[in-house]
Amino acid sequence: MGFVEGRVVLITGASSGIGLETSRELARRGAQVVMAARNRERGEQALEDVRRAAATAGSPAPDLLLADLTDPDAIAFLIERVRSRYRRLHVLINNAGGFVARRAVTAEGFEYTYALNVVAPIRLTLGVLGRLRKSRPARIINVASQAHAAGALDLDDLQMERGRYRGFVQYARSKTALILWTRALACELRKSGVTVNAVHPGWIKTAMGASNPPTATAAVFRFATAILARPQIVGARGPVYLADDEQLQQTTGEYYFVTHQRAPAAHARDSEIAGRMLELGRSYDVSATRQRERK
Repeated sequence: MGFVEGRVVLITGASSGIGLETSRELARRGAQVVMAARNRERGEQALEDVRRAAATAGSPAPDLLLADLTDPDAIAFLIERVRSRYRRLHVLINNAGGFVARRAVTAEGFEYTYALNVVAPIRLTLGVLGRLRKSRPARIINVASQAHAAGALDLDDLQMERGRYRGFVQYARSKTALILWTRALACELRKSGVTVNAVHPGWIKTAMGASNPPTATAAVFRFATAILARPQIVGARGPVYLADDEQLQQTTGEYYFVTHQRAPAAHARDSEIAGRMLELGRSYDVSATRQRERK
């Protein structure tokens, strides 16, 4: 029996790619899977897929919650839905991510890649952290990328406003930020019964970046993905391992290359910058903002 059997698992970006494969596999392993997705039609199709897997395994029926993770109001609503529907939450997998080849900003004013890859998982995690604490032992898994090695973080230019915008570099920087935040949060939660780890799932054939305009960077990325990337089912191995392996009960603050623990790039191990990311992350907390607004 693995860790997830009989436990509640929330997965973002669950309507396709690694998120869908992870949802399906954890449902097969007995988890009650809560799938967060942006698009209703694709989300409902994925839900039916995971529902069949759960029924075959005799697992609890999965659930679908809709949210655009670049919208703070949508994240706040997602957090409220999770809190109202589930008294316990044992695993959070922040899987949703992406990048844009040309600089774009959200309605809130965040650069899009940073908003989706950094701000969104921080907001969701902080919003449901109370549930995770009450459900301990519990696990937070942040899907990062080995691409972080190409992007040292510049705390003075997190939105890549200076000079020429480079989509892949910003993607790499965003994953560095996520790894640093993971390490700092793990230290803060070390005695809480909640573990926090990051994982590179491998280079996987997903739709990430598919909607980008036909820039040279986007074209190279799509070509390389088509030739070199591995099937989506392979990409679920890392998140599933971190969610379900019983031997990882005390493992926290680590970075995994699929199922192997590795040290991230040196710039993703800087304790001072990690601490600053932790503080910055608190300013993104939509739950705290909403509570202040109600007073």
